[in-house]
Amino acid sequence: MRRLALLAFLLLAAPAAAAPHPVKIAHGHSHFGSFSISGYRSGGDLCLSLNAGALSDAGCGFPLDAGGAAAPDATGDCGRRRVSYFGATSDRVAAVRFRYANGRTLAARVYRIPTSVEPHAAVYVAFSATTRAPRSLDFYDASGQRIEHIRMGSSGPCHALDPFRGTPAIATGQAPDGGQYQFRAARSRDDLGRLQSCVGIRERHTANGPLDDVGTACSPRIGTDDVHMALAGSCASPAQTFYFGGAVPAARRVTLGLDNGQTVQAALYRSPAALHTADSLFLAAVSGGHEVRSVTGYDAAGAQVFSHTALKQDVCKLGGTFDAEVLFAG
Repeated sequence: MRRLALLAFLLLAAPAAAAPHPVKIAHGHSHFGSFSISGYRSGGDLCLSLNAGALSDAGCGFPLDAGGAAAPDATGDCGRRRVSYFGATSDRVAAVRFRYANGRTLAARVYRIPTSVEPHAAVYVAFSATTRAPRSLDFYDASGQRIEHIRMGSSGPCHALDPFRGTPAIATGQAPDGGQYQFRAARSRDDLGRLQSCVGIRERHTANGPLDDVGTACSPRIGTDDVHMALAGSCASPAQTFYFGGAVPAARRVTLGLDNGQTVQAALYRSPAALHTADSLFLAAVSGGHEVRSVTGYDAAGAQVFSHTALKQDVCKLGGTFDAEVLFAG
């Protein structure tokens, strides 16, 4: 809506009017790459722009009501299950946190807007690795006191994609946080109709509760590397991390080195016939929010098949939940 309003303004503006000069507000990095935020005044409205690739957003008329808080715009990169949330608020707000139906949270980054653009105002942005919509949004001041609570709609910018609907679980068990997890794999088409191989974790926290999406990793074809993996979980108590992916058939044992010095042996499973690959699938889970530092595969005789060093991604820097592909050096 705001983007359409901005387009209409630009088309109807007098040719002689000077173009607004955006003021840089912030720049940073998310799990999905770098981003920048700028803003300016136009016709008495606050105009903001988020430059974040497929998750970009821009427009005028971002509301700043008497309470100093308002629900954000949401932009989805639905094929890759990514969403950005972008909004304005009062500079009284020091922290913004989204809450999902399963109790997990997502922290936003908050930046002061220069007074030359909008006095006593701030902008917030968050990047989510799930298309599932948050149920609520809370704003806090510097002392940690909640200023405002906003209930959000049940639908997000993307239709929720569940590639595992109707498929049997490869493995089940008790998760580190006490819930019951399911490890699943399936071939599924994304919202653009492209066929992908997907592996992921679903978890149920109560006997009759919903089956929550902890993390999913999809690729056009699994068997293109000697190993591929993702990690997903929660940084807040009770924190936990799942590590899952696929490895070449020669690998009969997969060992993970974690950022706390712990060494974990992953469980290996045969890929379902629908994936059309001889690769093995693997899964490991630990308490706490921990990144993987290395992954090594060994054959049946104990000889090393592959070994990779993982890049640091700071998945727990902002707290809340995470779902990310593991990136390897080189």
